[in-house]
Parts: sequence; structure tokens; C-alpha cells
Amino acid sequence: MKTRLALPCLLIALIALMAPACAESFIDCRETVTCVVGSGGASAMTGTSGNSGGNAAVSGGMSAGGSGGLLAGAPSIGGSAGTLPCGKLCDGAEPFCDVLRGSCVQCRGQLDCVTGLCEVGAGKCVECLSHETCVGPAVARCSNAGVCATCLDNSQCAHIPGKNVCSAGACVACAAHSDCTMADKAQCSAQSSSCTACTDDTQCAHIPGKNVCSAGACVQCTGTKAEACGFSGSDRLVCDSINKTCSTLRAGKTDVCQPCVSDAQCMPGRLCVQETLNSGQKLGFACFWKEGDPQVGAPANCFIDGRPFSKLLASASSIDGATANICTLSISSCLAFKQFKNDNCGTVPPNPMADQSKCGVIPGEDARCAEVQPEAFSCTMTCGSNKDCRFDCDMIPGICKFN
Repeated sequence: MKTRLALPCLLIALIALMAPACAESFIDCRETVTCVVGSGGASAMTGTSGNSGGNAAVSGGMSAGGSGGLLAGAPSIGGSAGTLPCGKLCDGAEPFCDVLRGSCVQCRGQLDCVTGLCEVGAGKCVECLSHETCVGPAVARCSNAGVCATCLDNSQCAHIPGKNVCSAGACVACAAHSDCTMADKAQCSAQSSSCTACTDDTQCAHIPGKNVCSAGACVQCTGTKAEACGFSGSDRLVCDSINKTCSTLRAGKTDVCQPCVSDAQCMPGRLCVQETLNSGQKLGFACFWKEGDPQVGAPANCFIDGRPFSKLLASASSIDGATANICTLSISSCLAFKQFKNDNCGTVPPNPMADQSKCGVIPGEDARCAEVQPEAFSCTMTCGSNKDCRFDCDMIPGICKFN
């Protein structure tokens, strides 16, 4: 009687020990026959031959005699014989068993793919899962087959840096000028399909407010193309030739030795030219006479009849690139010309005296403060000859006389 009770107890104990171990390692061993799910009971286990005394089956009673006990491949407890989860051992191109699917697959997760990505729903390794995973401009689209392929529209290029336009199956920077939105790279090169500097105005037509091409960039206007600036009343407004933007200055209204931003701003017979002191200091652009210009007031010869603009700048270039012989000041400056006899440069009583700092750009070089009458002072220009003054030059101090 004790022997009969001992054998069922031993079977139950063995099953209890085997079940947790198999459950815990189920995922790891599902491609092997180590753990095989039975249809209605625990898994059968391979092992050494069982105790002699019969093939045990709890639900069917105990048989005495025979070989091959529980560990030698007996049927599952309480159910039919065990089967593989996928019906076979998984290997080759589909080495993994997807238990939930009940079939062999290439992958169950990313770690199963040696290369590419795992499309879990299909159980296969693919090159891409979305357009974003295709990083080559020539193959930026993820096809339905999970392969990176040529693009079909711009949306499939949105993830390619600097190449968001689909053209002939490849992602490029542009296919037309309108694809280039930067003013300094407004032209779409037909050779490289990339945005480059403009070479003519037509390539700037799509840039808002900057439809003129100048030195490779789209700008609002130039001194010679001020159409975008329009009119103020009947007067055309001029373009600031340095900044390439429209100004509020009117064309043809600025006289000699006055600041200018464009040739068009100067009155007839004048050009807008850089003013420079003898020391080399640049003072900005101002309107100066064009020697020999037939228009009103221009001197035929700077030295003979250009006074006080008696210095000739031969073949000088204007702010807008025009070339001409220019009559300019020899020693003084336009600021001193403007201040001449008009600015009071003396200190107030009780100690009236000349204040040189109030005259010209560099006091003593282009202008000086001189006494007009006792205890009264005004700015005057420096000079080297009578040709440098409106009137005559006082050669000893080297300043222009007031009359």
C-alpha cells in the first residue's frame, strides 16, 4: 500500500518542480523541444529513461512493468501528447517561432534582425518602416514593401535636410527658381539642382520686395534701378546705392558738396563720389561737378574755372559705377565749405577766443576758427592757393579770407 501511494506522490512532485522552470524559460526555449505545450496539460520533457515499472499516466492509473517512465517522453499530465508551438522547429530564413501567431517568422522584435528593421506585424526584417528611416536623397521614400525607393512627391523629401523638393525621383534643393527662397541664393541651377546666387532680375521675381539682382543677391533697388521706389508727388525717389534700399530722397535735387546716396540724387552736371581728405580719411559720398559736362554750371576745366573745386580726380568712379573727371576740393572738406563764414566758433565773454574744435572734420587740416572782427569768430576753409577759396587765400595762416 505504501508503494502504491509513493509513486503518485513522486509524479506530482516532479511535475511541480518542472512546471515553473519551463514557464519561466518559455520564451527562450520555444524553438526547441525542451518545453513543448501540451494540449490540456503540462509539457513533456525529454530526459533519461524513467524508473522501471511502467509508463505512468496519472489520469489512467498506474501500470506495473515495462520501461520508459515519465522523463522518457510520456504523455502530458491530464492531456494529449505535447506538440511544438509552431508545429515544427523554426530555422533557416524564419528562425523564430511567434507563439501568438503560431508560425515561424524572420523576427519578433528589433533584436532579431541582424540588418534592417523588424516589421513586427508581418514578422519580417525590412529596410525601412517609414520615409524618415530612408536618409538617402536618391531613395528617400519607404515603399509598401519596406524598401527605400525613389521619391514620388515633395512630402517624401520633407525629412532630407536642405533637399525638400522631389524632382525626377530624387530629393533636391530645387527644381525651379521659386523653390529658392533666400535672397542671396535665389537662382535654381539647372546643372546641380541647387540654389545659387542670382545672375539676372528674372531670378528674383519670386522674392517679396526684392526683385532686382545686384552682385548675386536679390535687393529692393539699385541706383540705376530705382523703379521699386516710386514717386513723391512728381519727383522720383532714389535708391540708397550702398544699402540697396529705397530712400525718401528725391532725384535731381542735391547740389555740389552735399551728401548723397545715389548719382540720381545729384543735380544735373554732378555725380555722387567718395570724398577723401589729403590724409586719406574717407568722409562719405557727396555730389561733385563732372568736368566738361554740358549741363548747367559744370566747369569746363576744374583748375581754371572750378573754384573752389579746383582739384581734378581723373576717371573717378561714382557710387553707381559711372566714370568721369571730377572737380573736388583740394585741401578742405565739404563740412568746412558748409561752415564757411556761417558758424560761430568763438567762446563767449568775458574771455572770447577761437575754439578750433568747432570747425571742420579735423581742425587745422580742413578748417580753422578765425577772427572775423574783434572778439567775433567764424569757421573758414584751409587753402594752398586762391583756387581753393570762394574768395582769396590768406597764404600765411593758409586759410580762406571771408571776402
